[in-house]
Amino acid sequence: MEQILAIAVIAFILYFAIRMGSLLWRVAGVLIVLYLVVNYHEVALNQLENFVVNPDFAVLWDKISLAASGIWIQVTGLFQGVSA
Repeated sequence: MEQILAIAVIAFILYFAIRMGSLLWRVAGVLIVLYLVVNYHEVALNQLENFVVNPDFAVLWDKISLAASGIWIQVTGLFQGVSA
């Protein structure tokens, strides 16, 4: 599940960097993406390989739903803290 969130963050960073007009923001976005890829590619490849060898969609769905509920709890907690 961490990989899906990482891909979403990387996609958001790339989108943000491309949409910004400044060359500085584009370079910063590309450098951040390169840093993330260099540091986490081994973990992502190992987990992808494990999933290809033994695809277990029930566990994958459980991890996705658990991560989504965790994100939802954090977002609602953030707004509860703002409104209080």
